[in-house]
Amino acid sequence: MLIKQQKNNGFQKGKSGNPSGRPKGSGKVGELRSQIGEALPEIIDVLIQAAKNGDIQASRLLVDKVIPGVKPQLEPVLAGSEGDSISRYADSVMRSLMRGEISPDCANAMLNTASNCLAIQEYASLEGRIATLEKMAR
Repeated sequence: MLIKQQKNNGFQKGKSGNPSGRPKGSGKVGELRSQIGEALPEIIDVLIQAAKNGDIQASRLLVDKVIPGVKPQLEPVLAGSEGDSISRYADSVMRSLMRGEISPDCANAMLNTASNCLAIQEYASLEGRIATLEKMAR
């Protein structure tokens, strides 16, 4: 039988091996960040002027950093009714898609939701059937 040996390297978990070591930002990267920070107002002014003069890259850089990207959002859609079966609901979604009433992305999201609901229903049904079989076995 092999026994695993725990390696003890002398360091305590979660504690720095050199707590009074080199401070953050004191290396070359920290120095470069400091220099850029000092020159930042001038850099931004140059970028703005370049964008005004038609420099597309400068324009894109400014816009990308200043205006956050907008994520597309699906609009709420009401489809089917409470008593509909999952298959009737899926048919309704597909008809709405074919008529151009909803986007393919929206239809996909709705069908995925329907699929998830169906999986939950199947799980609940199996759970009930197993409980019934367990009662019969007692």
